[in-house]
Amino acid sequence: MSVSPWRRRRTVGSLAALILATATLLLGNLTFVSADQGLSRDPSFGSGGRAVVADVSASVGLFDMASQSDGRVLVAVVGGDSFIRRYRANGVPDPTFALGGTLGFPISNGLAAWSLPSDPAKPIMVLLSTATEGSYLLRRYLASGVLDTTYGTAGEISISFGQGSTRPLLAVSTTGAVTLVTSRSTFSTQTTTLQRFNSAGTVEFGFGTGGTATLDGVSGEPLGVDGSGVMLLVHTDRFDFTTSVVRVTAAGSVDATYGVNGFARLHGNIDHTFAVAHDDGAVTATSRQYDGGHMIRVERLMASGTPDNSFGNAGITDLVFRPFQPNYGTVNSNESAVPRNIVALDNGRVGVLLNSFGVSAAAILRADGSPDPRFGVDGQAILSNDLQLVSGDISAAGRVHFLGAAPNSAPLYLQRSLDNAPWPPTSPAPTNLTVSVTVDGAGNVGLRALWSPVVNPDPEVFDFVYDVGVALRGHEPFLSSAETTEFKTFPLSPGTYIVTVRSRNAYGAGHPATASITIPDPSTPAAGPFLPATRLSCVSTATSAPLLTCPGAAGS
Repeated sequence: MSVSPWRRRRTVGSLAALILATATLLLGNLTFVSADQGLSRDPSFGSGGRAVVADVSASVGLFDMASQSDGRVLVAVVGGDSFIRRYRANGVPDPTFALGGTLGFPISNGLAAWSLPSDPAKPIMVLLSTATEGSYLLRRYLASGVLDTTYGTAGEISISFGQGSTRPLLAVSTTGAVTLVTSRSTFSTQTTTLQRFNSAGTVEFGFGTGGTATLDGVSGEPLGVDGSGVMLLVHTDRFDFTTSVVRVTAAGSVDATYGVNGFARLHGNIDHTFAVAHDDGAVTATSRQYDGGHMIRVERLMASGTPDNSFGNAGITDLVFRPFQPNYGTVNSNESAVPRNIVALDNGRVGVLLNSFGVSAAAILRADGSPDPRFGVDGQAILSNDLQLVSGDISAAGRVHFLGAAPNSAPLYLQRSLDNAPWPPTSPAPTNLTVSVTVDGAGNVGLRALWSPVVNPDPEVFDFVYDVGVALRGHEPFLSSAETTEFKTFPLSPGTYIVTVRSRNAYGAGHPATASITIPDPSTPAAGPFLPATRLSCVSTATSAPLLTCPGAAGS
């Protein structure tokens, strides 16, 4: 660790007689957090903002979650055990849901796909695997976690896609219709198969042929279905590696009026695409961008499938999170920033959740693609320094729920942030700052400062060094660093000195504590064993406050 060099100052005359002259400033046990900062975790949720979901690693399963409008959270886990769990707003499993808060599934019928509603009154759709490859069971559960036996046959429908298809995904329309999507590819072909069932659990015969539609030349995953049955897919071409949004009509065919022959191609050398449909038919997609490195690309298409030039630069905004991470180290830039979800908010805004250089992060963009300054710092925030985000959700108010775990480690956590809270919070000012006069072995007089250790409000943030400034009143400070809670400097000339101490972590400096002491001229006779000293105390709530600024304090 580098330490700032001292600007040495010589003392006029011998001041050894002042060794007992002491001025002390006690600031008390106060914590200061500025108004525009907040804890990355909501302390009212779980334990310190986190709830343990499962003793599994995020690298060996499938995970999803959805925040509900009443503050509860649904979580789906496929890793060892398969289950859906509902948490109350305080991070405790909801005992009114299923059995003690958990809807479990046996290994023989593990979770293959699901739809978790944000509306707490809506049912939960799940697709369960069977012992036969390509065969599944589609079930509907009431909001309480109880099987809805009015759906299909006694609550379920038998589904078959045959061998060689990808794991099906499902999308639920506003009317309750369910569309299942699976793909298969060969060395020369790619095909997507769709099956649709109405809200009663019977085949939607007006869709495709007998409820099944086959889309040649498409390798798609469901983006969403509107109330009329029109569907959007995210298509990743297996041959030219491009990514497009495809619109499918209510009858089950590619809509040639959308984009170019039904395909709206996204721009750039991208992968890991997530997309969301807006109420007006527009689509916003986020992807990992290879060109340029360290970037998350966000692109908006109009309802026609053409770029929305009112969004960002010709429909594109690139997000860079590296400035938030000064110690990111040497990382393959192609692997450093990966989106995990995108959420449609109010007034055309979107929230993006991602992993960047090993940390989890989020951003909110306004309808024009610019950062929303109400969220985090200039629209961006680090959520956690030690958890990789595997799934997440963000509200219009800027509250983030996410599932995450340390890389290749268990357990899996559910974490909640405070509304619009940036990460990390600014560290409080050091408490119990004591400044005294001391003398070294050579008879040089100087200052000794002592203070109590600083602990950042977020348990992930470690304050590893202290910035110390010492200034003769009316002069520029000379600066240094201390790795412990004690600091000394020799020699010093007579005068009043202002000492400012603040902690520092990898992300910035904390709030300052400031004290002063007067070293009298040696020609001034002592009035007793203790010499008079001028005292000054203040705490600045501005992180970037100059070392000499102590607003409202006498003598500053």
